[in-house]
Amino acid sequence: MQLKNILNLVLIFSSSLLLKADDLSELRGQKLYETICFSCHGNKLEGATGPNLKDAQWLHGNSKSDIIKSITNGFPEKGMLAFGTLYKQEQINDLANFILSRQEGLRNVKYKIYHDLRLNDKVDLGQIKANKERLLQPPHFNPNLPEVNQFAISFTGQLLIPKHLAGKFVLAGVRKQSDGIDLYIDGKKIPFPTSKQHQIKIPIELRAGTHDIRLEYIKDFKSTVFFLDLVGKETIPLTSESYRRSITSSHIPKAENAFLIIRKRITQAPPGSIIVNHMDKISFAIDPKTSDVKALWLGKSLDIGPNIYARGQQFAKPLGTHLLSAEQSINLFINEKPAKLKYIGYSDKPLPKFIFKSSEGEISLQSKIENNALKLSYSIKSNHALDINLKIPQELNTKLSKGKTKNGLFTPESPQDFFISIPIKELK
Repeated sequence: MQLKNILNLVLIFSSSLLLKADDLSELRGQKLYETICFSCHGNKLEGATGPNLKDAQWLHGNSKSDIIKSITNGFPEKGMLAFGTLYKQEQINDLANFILSRQEGLRNVKYKIYHDLRLNDKVDLGQIKANKERLLQPPHFNPNLPEVNQFAISFTGQLLIPKHLAGKFVLAGVRKQSDGIDLYIDGKKIPFPTSKQHQIKIPIELRAGTHDIRLEYIKDFKSTVFFLDLVGKETIPLTSESYRRSITSSHIPKAENAFLIIRKRITQAPPGSIIVNHMDKISFAIDPKTSDVKALWLGKSLDIGPNIYARGQQFAKPLGTHLLSAEQSINLFINEKPAKLKYIGYSDKPLPKFIFKSSEGEISLQSKIENNALKLSYSIKSNHALDINLKIPQELNTKLSKGKTKNGLFTPESPQDFFISIPIKELK
């Protein structure tokens, strides 16, 4: 008996150590996230220029091994570095643990539809055969799924509450019908208001971890509008209407008095293009394969909301007045041929500067606001003389460094260093 007690104490002590080790890993992962991830994925993993990392929607898998693979290999075509080349596997493991510790909301939700059931039928949905049942993606309660006019629908799944959000919540929402909606969490029925009041506001308390959740909805009103959120330190949408409302907002990065470098897809530029916005006044898109300026517009940068919330499957939207048509661009020519370059990378100190290499040498393109104009400065380093030209749309109002211009083709007097300046005020 004494040996058994000793073994139990050892197991308890070991579990305590393991728990502390997991907590320490998550803490290290959080510090790493705040260093390298927050600018793209948001301070709370809610998504920014990169996708949300805490809900049920994942493009490349949400298991720990999937997350580690995504972090290690990156997605260079979408602007995400391969962090496996910069950080140790233990650090990436910590980062994955932190991301997993912040998962929240509904998961693994299944629905069952029952045709022609009414509130007065008073049946136990768990005891009768459904006309249709499926896994629900995304996993938010949606009473608009049935194809028939009169129905009952049940949803069962899990609700994830991370440690940092555990505690007091309010179930808040709006319903059109006052009866026929029953919600259960861990088998306990949540008492909805019995009055005809449409608004829902119910205080509840939830521990950290996974909770079983079930919603039963029997249609008793012509409208099936139903909003339901779990409101605490953050808001977790439970219904499809709430989720849709949360993801349709725009997200516009601001440069303010500096500049922004954004790697998002837009229809006006080739895949992989890099967007630069200066002072929320003017933006351009540069093609890293050629250094060509493929889009140019005045005003704010981009609405990246569609790109974030569609998990990269929709294009971001340039905002403002376009100065180039879809067919127009500013093109660099070397020895009378369009430049074919290898993109090396960019520097953002003190100004955005893009660096390329070719068989002819090294090319860089730097941008800044000067005298209320966008100034694009080219620098070319080569061991031999090059014939350099810049093809510029003739409709574009520009100021150029010394050189000659004929039929929209600019030949700089000094091919090593030259610039094109695009006035902002005159083009408004």
